Amino acid sequence: MATASHRNPAIDWIKGWMILCIVLVHTWAFPQYRFHLAVDVFFFISGYYMMLSFLRKPTTAVLYTWKRIRVIALPFFICLLCRCCLDLGSFLSPGGMDGFVEKYAELLYTFSFAEEFGVSISADQLLLGSWYFSVLIIGSFLLYGMLEFNERLSSRILFPLIALFGFNAMIAHAESFSTWSRIATIGTPLIRGCSEMAAGALICSVYTEDKSAFEKHAVFINLMGIVAGVLFILTIFSPTIVDKYLVITVP
Repeated sequence: MATASHRNPAIDWIKGWMILCIVLVHTWAFPQYRFHLAVDVFFFISGYYMMLSFLRKPTTAVLYTWKRIRVIALPFFICLLCRCCLDLGSFLSPGGMDGFVEKYAELLYTFSFAEEFGVSISADQLLLGSWYFSVLIIGSFLLYGMLEFNERLSSRILFPLIALFGFNAMIAHAESFSTWSRIATIGTPLIRGCSEMAAGALICSVYTEDKSAFEKHAVFINLMGIVAGVLFILTIFSPTIVDKYLVITVP
């Protein structure tokens, strides 16, 4: 239950464990395990807090997205600039500058959301990870715009439909959610992110609408959380790709 400072300790704990999973992914210490699935949890949490933000202090989709860009994109570009300065020395050799420009052009190109709109980018470029930021920004703009247009319509009809059809499309068209394939003309990462953020927003809407019902069944809900946590861990360590069933455990 949220505290007076509007912090939710349970979600903070989940975020902490998911951050650890992401760190493990980027150390490549356990390549055989699927710690990258923590990204999906962050999409759910992002949708939850987007809805919470709208319910507490609604603004426009443009202003909300601009805030997201400042919070998400600015640190990325600062880190990119620092890495650029560190790499600059290794490219000062004759001909090295061409490789330097090409490398950082790819980084910026990937961050510019080009993949989501039909521009072809190689798998290596996508693995740079900036797709995560672009999906958060694009998805937030689309979903918040729906809330701005009609909050009741969005939370009762549009968000459930987005989650339902998005998950159905991914389960039907891909063995794994971690794919860069396309469903029709839309990139799977964008469908994946928007579906999970819509589900997170829906959870927040249901919870805030009747907190007392959740409090009455706190023991049962906590037991469900423990079971879901165990299933999530089993998904990470499973020898087969079953991450498409992650949507059962995360909400």
